[in-house]
Amino acid sequence: GPKGRQAPGGSARPFDEGGVKAAPTGPYILICDDEAPIRQVVRARLQSVGYQVAEARTGAEGYEIAVASAPALIISDYQMPVMSGVEMARQLRGVASTAEVPILLVTARGYVLEPAELAGTMIRAVMGKPFGLRQLQEQVAGLLGEGGARKVA
Repeated sequence: GPKGRQAPGGSARPFDEGGVKAAPTGPYILICDDEAPIRQVVRARLQSVGYQVAEARTGAEGYEIAVASAPALIISDYQMPVMSGVEMARQLRGVASTAEVPILLVTARGYVLEPAELAGTMIRAVMGKPFGLRQLQEQVAGLLGEGGARKVA
């Protein structure tokens, strides 16, 4: 009988959504925020400059995804149900695969985090909401050591 048939066109691209020119190949970033509109806007901007992006809706979900997939960077809201961004950061610090992953924490405008709260985490930058997408992109590039080299496509 016939051997295993090849799918037409060789390898399938499971993540190819209609209209996307090519799968991003840049560093992989996890966005952790319970507000879907924020995740969507941030994802669109990061993907437009070539980053790969995953999303989590809670700190607990962010923790699970990060441990399973070891992102290059995590962008996390501070206030989320179940587990705060800081608590997630603390827990990720204790896991070998995520202990060194830098975190960009997003807080409500005017909210001040004490240095003691950030101790024992990889939170490397804190950004207030609302934030500009250019500011976000510069922070991301800086934390990934890219020096802002990525341009919007």
